[in-house]
Amino acid sequence: MFSFYRYIGVLIGVISFNTAVGFFQEFKAEKTMDSLRKMSSPTSRVLRSGQMAVVPTIDLVPGDVLYLESGDVVGADSRLFEVFNFDTDEALLTGEALPISKQTEPFEDPEIPLGDRINLAFASTTVTKGRAKGIVYATGMSSEVGKIAKKLMESSKSKKTPMQKSLDKMAWILLAIAIVSVLIVFGVNKFKISTEVLLYAIGLAIATIPEGLVAVVTLIMSLSVHTLAKKRALVRQLVALESLGSITNICSDKTGTLTQARMVM
Repeated sequence: MFSFYRYIGVLIGVISFNTAVGFFQEFKAEKTMDSLRKMSSPTSRVLRSGQMAVVPTIDLVPGDVLYLESGDVVGADSRLFEVFNFDTDEALLTGEALPISKQTEPFEDPEIPLGDRINLAFASTTVTKGRAKGIVYATGMSSEVGKIAKKLMESSKSKKTPMQKSLDKMAWILLAIAIVSVLIVFGVNKFKISTEVLLYAIGLAIATIPEGLVAVVTLIMSLSVHTLAKKRALVRQLVALESLGSITNICSDKTGTLTQARMVM
């Protein structure tokens, strides 16, 4: 009886260790990401109390008057009411390589494609030339780029990685083996279930399940995260390591796509 409880204690300890390692690693990655966000926090120029003020983009609200000029990244979806030779790069949303010339004339069709909405400036797009003023009408997840991000988040939550699917499949197989083992033990004893037989069956079922496997996988992933961190690569979630491990080559366009959000040939 004592050995049985000791085994249960070891099992609980392994599960607790696995949970603690995963939580600590992802918590540490999230703290690092928060620090990076604060360092690179974008700002926008708006009209506040009758004067132009520079505020964090995250503080923009519908109704703000937004000032835009060449080189700015639009902080929120805005309806333009004053433009001077104003063009924006909307490749992020529409895939259009050439800048879009903006005007103040409204459009009548509400279903018109984003690329044809010439009186709107969209969040995360870049001003390539000119200057303009606009009234913010959508921010954050309510903006056009936010809607895309929301769909991506919803689609990614329901999917499991191949390794997770393999582990789930193995768990069901081992569960079936454990049940069959218990039935065999009961059958050998002609289903005369005494305390001794019950403990033996439970011990056999638990022994079938490799409780240390999850801890080993998590520990290996945690060590891999530390290895990547030494090479200046930040991993937010441990499951992402599986995708990183299957990468052989990374093709990167260094003509301004990464540094200036502009694709130039």
